[in-house]
Amino acid sequence: VKTEFGLIAGISVSNLSDGFIVFHITCENPKQKGDLVIQCDHLYEVLTKLSIIANKQNVIKVVQGSIKFEIQSGKENAVDFSTGQEPMVYKAKNGHLMVVATRTRTR
Repeated sequence: VKTEFGLIAGISVSNLSDGFIVFHITCENPKQKGDLVIQCDHLYEVLTKLSIIANKQNVIKVVQGSIKFEIQSGKENAVDFSTGQEPMVYKAKNGHLMVVATRTRTR
């Protein structure tokens, strides 16, 4: 997936060690896919590099519990975060993406 740095309206990560990033994208066209949700093993490195290159240091938010994101223009969903004995990712009964991490972030 390709997007311009200028279209990044915000970047959200959980306070857990799960490696998930939500890039909140400004949708200029109703046919655009919406926000981008990815998993990255090198979260700190990616966010540091991206925030410097795109000059987006002020749009990174670390959140607890849940991140809302747009699937398409006007349609919203969420990623819910929790801790457990083993890491897993699945679609919960409420339709949200559920991400379970084994520990909270220490940095």
